Amino acid sequence: MRSYNKIFELVQNYEKTTPFKGNIHFPQFITWSDSIIAATGYPHQNSLKKVYDHKALTAELLIENIDLAFDAWKFPWARQLTFDEFCNYILPYRFKDESLSNWREKYMRHFSWLADSMKGRNDPVLACKFINDDLKKWFRFNEELSVYPSALDAANLLQVKMGRCLDQAAIANFAMRAMGIPVVHEVVPQWGNRSLGHDFSAVIDRNGQFIDFLGAELSPGENELRGMAPKVFRQMFSIQNQRLSQFDDGLAFKVGSMFGRDVTSEYLKTGNVSIQSSEDSAKDIFLAVFDDSRWVPVKMGHDSSGNVLFEDMAIGVLYLPCFLDHNLLIPLADPLYLDSSGTVHKIIPKPTTEIVTLERKYPLTAIKRWWMTLMGNGQFEGANKPDFSDKFLLYSIADTIELKFHQSKTFTHKPVRYVRYRFPENCFGSLGEISFYEPCCSEPLKGVYLKAKGVSDDDLSIAFDEKMDRFIHTSTKDEYNSLWIGLDLGSPKSISMVGYSPRSDQNNIEKGMEYELMYWDANWRSLGRTVATQSNLVYKNVPEGALLLLRNHTAGKEERIFLYENGKQVWF
Repeated sequence: MRSYNKIFELVQNYEKTTPFKGNIHFPQFITWSDSIIAATGYPHQNSLKKVYDHKALTAELLIENIDLAFDAWKFPWARQLTFDEFCNYILPYRFKDESLSNWREKYMRHFSWLADSMKGRNDPVLACKFINDDLKKWFRFNEELSVYPSALDAANLLQVKMGRCLDQAAIANFAMRAMGIPVVHEVVPQWGNRSLGHDFSAVIDRNGQFIDFLGAELSPGENELRGMAPKVFRQMFSIQNQRLSQFDDGLAFKVGSMFGRDVTSEYLKTGNVSIQSSEDSAKDIFLAVFDDSRWVPVKMGHDSSGNVLFEDMAIGVLYLPCFLDHNLLIPLADPLYLDSSGTVHKIIPKPTTEIVTLERKYPLTAIKRWWMTLMGNGQFEGANKPDFSDKFLLYSIADTIELKFHQSKTFTHKPVRYVRYRFPENCFGSLGEISFYEPCCSEPLKGVYLKAKGVSDDDLSIAFDEKMDRFIHTSTKDEYNSLWIGLDLGSPKSISMVGYSPRSDQNNIEKGMEYELMYWDANWRSLGRTVATQSNLVYKNVPEGALLLLRNHTAGKEERIFLYENGKQVWF
């Protein structure tokens, strides 16, 4: 880790000469990271030695932390805190598993302006907003730091000024607690409708209520959970569930960790699930969710009488009851979910079958629905003069289109030598692929690339490379406003059809790719593999009411469980 930490200095030095702003993709970071890993090895958590705090902490670090924490308690917005609240939400000497350090004094100096900004006011939520507004100006989200095996320490956060949602929570934690603002670290260990999890924060108001926010991004009251969370745990410094100490760190974290307080009902509508076990011996029972590839436990109960109650489980999430046998997850009962009223519905395949028609293997998220609009009103034009002074319209794209390759007939077949696609305004130049076709010809026309001044050469090649996993997307929404890309066909050609694809997630059914549909019956059971010949798949003899999963064996890794109801895929 000491070797890998060199990257923080590289980022800091780079920004001195090349400032960058916003939530960005930082290609230099990936290059530097790969170089360091090639030289010193991957900093994987399993390769690191675990050292408990009582063997690493010094008296000096603890004394300084206690003294400065008591100083922070004197701020007007902190004086209403009880001693218990002070101990839990101001006093802790660390955030998570980052390197130990004397961080308080540095952060108190960095945010010393807060007292003047507050002007004697005693509202901790307002103080939180002031600091978070400042963080928004210089700390950026950057998922490339996911390679780092722990939380970033307090000094590295100030140095690198970017990080994952975990690091957003960390910078907020250090900044707020240093200034006497009571905050907590909230964790969704695993989403219930996709892979990974989430970290965010909450501040305690004068009435003792927790108001969530996202460090350096969303202020108190503006935060939202952008996925279906089966569980939310508040990270405490006192043990909340001693029984989790028997499991390894990975499993313990997913089901809340020893120090995780279950606060799901504070954020979500919940219900209770009762599971019966036919096994004679007592065992730990889990509810698991599907993370796009496997079942992941998210809540543990203990069965000693043939029945176990799981309280405050989020509604709308699909759960699989299971238990551990030699670290293997064994299904215990049928999958289930809670509806909006909290009623439990078990998913059991029926003996009858049905025909299903499938168009996707993964649901459309909000951002992907946005992608569907970005080519709206884009126009294909033809001309016989190279400056397009005699241009006329070949085709105009609809407001919203599916995330797949489209072919549309042109409005006219008038021969043209020059053809182009004109970007609509405020579309981030979003484009996956374009092509032009003559009558009775399935192969796209070739020609000399043309482009408006301002369009990059790389983007021009992307538009015609026939690769759906590459796309154009500019950093600002107006960069390619009304600009264009096109072809010189060499001689006039009659254009009968145009092809176009928006930025795609490759989760639609694509011709030539091999798919496999499976259904759950105590395990995943195959309904056969098939190669797609069109933009949907038709399967016969599918058990009615079964939980289904469609896998793509050719490309992609996003796959999601679903039911088939009333002719549509219902995703979980």
